[in-house]
Amino acid sequence: MTVTYLKQNDRLPAYAATLVSGPHATPIDLTGCTVHFHMRSNAAGQPIKVDIPATVVDAAAGTVRHDWGVNDLDTVGRYRVEWQITYPSGRRLPVPSNGWDEIRVVDDLA
Repeated sequence: MTVTYLKQNDRLPAYAATLVSGPHATPIDLTGCTVHFHMRSNAAGQPIKVDIPATVVDAAAGTVRHDWGVNDLDTVGRYRVEWQITYPSGRRLPVPSNGWDEIRVVDDLA
């Protein structure tokens, strides 16, 4: 699990990742795939806060990016995040496949 700290209401930097699988962390080839970015509060029973198509930066290298929207980081708290890959066949794969990465939105002083 990766933990990233961001300030409330900031929109930079973009959230980027290399999507990998397997014990050797092999980059996933995203050629022909679509990827969605999902973010939900770590508190039980909360709805998805962000569910939006991600930008595939380099399909062969498995790199993706989410550019923050105006309301994405408006609430201080801990959030679970994952990338949802949809292959051309319609089959889906969440990354990470075991657990979630985490974003912690902390209070901004100004």
